[in-house]
Amino acid sequence: MISSDVTDVERIPFAPSFCISGGEGLIDFGQLLARPFFWSCEKLALEVIRPKDGRVFSVFKKYIAILLFALVGIFAMPGWLVGSTLKMAGAALSGRAFMYRQGEGDERWGEEFSVLSFNACMYESGFPVILGGVAPASQRIEQVANLIRESNAEVVVLQELSLGPSEALMEEIKKEYPHFYTNVGNPGAWIQHTMVGPELFIASKAPIVSEPRFVSYAEGSRKLGFFCLETPTCWIVNAHFPEENQEAVLVEVSQEIERLKAETGKPCVLAGDLNYRKTIPENLFHDAREFTPTCPRDGEVDDFILVDRASFDEGMISVKEIGLIDCELSDHVPILAKITIQEGR
Repeated sequence: MISSDVTDVERIPFAPSFCISGGEGLIDFGQLLARPFFWSCEKLALEVIRPKDGRVFSVFKKYIAILLFALVGIFAMPGWLVGSTLKMAGAALSGRAFMYRQGEGDERWGEEFSVLSFNACMYESGFPVILGGVAPASQRIEQVANLIRESNAEVVVLQELSLGPSEALMEEIKKEYPHFYTNVGNPGAWIQHTMVGPELFIASKAPIVSEPRFVSYAEGSRKLGFFCLETPTCWIVNAHFPEENQEAVLVEVSQEIERLKAETGKPCVLAGDLNYRKTIPENLFHDAREFTPTCPRDGEVDDFILVDRASFDEGMISVKEIGLIDCELSDHVPILAKITIQEGR
């Protein structure tokens, strides 16, 4: 196993200051206020858009869901508005582009490690039903937790995992993982990307040796960007690209990865939903996986686990195994890769 100078998270500047603890308290309280509205929207979307029961009973449940939304959702809308404002104010007060949570699992890291990347389509409210044609996030928490446990990955990078579902997922896998990062984005962001954001999340067994970095690739105060985590031997970069300008964003990410490597001498792994439906530019990244769809509903190739081309050519990093995991937990398919680092190269 590779040793690390960092063996205790308290040695990293994560210890909560007044601003951090106060900001995260506002975020938690805002989430609590917004929860009834999310719940009512989820019920409405589930019964109106995706009914499963017999026709008569389904129609009955549909009208019950509409009535619930009229009684609960509309009444709860002020709570959602106030809660959303508090969450954004809390992020600004904390000054950090993420929320960190410490789990109960043991750190584990070596020359060979695995990375699981998955666009989980786990937004709050009814968005998973509307956007992905899948069950609401609340109904898939346990299944996604089982997927993560079975993968036994040292690093798990998820996209489209909102704050509420991420808190539920962390509770499920806290005994396996010591480090969690959620609510990722520009701490001054008052709007996301149209109606939904990238919603990045990382669970890590790797020791974290420096303050994580969020790099924005959007103008203005939005949460669009990518999240960089430094382990003892490499950088893990989690990204969810927008539907437009993927090529320009890919170049920007590559340039940032070059800066990280120049600064620390460590190779980089880029994982996430890149919305990139062409062959990855070989001069930027090494792609070890066959060009096969990862979004079965649309037959698109969206999701990748890549290593930076310069480090691969230098023999610093290689992909030992990579493949898709057959499951129907989202409108995307998870990717699992085993990666090897050659120290001293």
